[in-house]
Amino acid sequence: MNFQGAAQNNIVENCVMTGYNTTSSSTNMAIIYATGGSNINYNVIKNNTITYGGYGVYWYGSSSSASSLSKYNEISGNTFTNPGYYGIRSYYTLDMKITDNVMTRTTSGTFYGFYLQYQDGASISVVTKLM
Repeated sequence: MNFQGAAQNNIVENCVMTGYNTTSSSTNMAIIYATGGSNINYNVIKNNTITYGGYGVYWYGSSSSASSLSKYNEISGNTFTNPGYYGIRSYYTLDMKITDNVMTRTTSGTFYGFYLQYQDGASISVVTKLM
């Protein structure tokens, strides 16, 4: 699922999404992919089941300047099962809400559950279950 251009005010809720069973760090392997910066705002990814993919969620604003941040998005209440390399990777956001997500991984290898950078004003609480 791609959020690009002026992707605003979208809600993705109660969906089952399955990607490739891979450990690739290529963003082409992201189940949910958002890039393009300041026009990707007010989106909600909530209460979904997300299985596999190199990334469960890849969310990327344009840069650290205030006008280039992706703003007021939410990733909450999701269950991530066996993401290959990253569960959630997020850069350059303003007031991102990342709460109550569950991460379960039963495979081996290098893995980052939550990799968050430049999260201005973020509300983050992490629920993890690594097996």
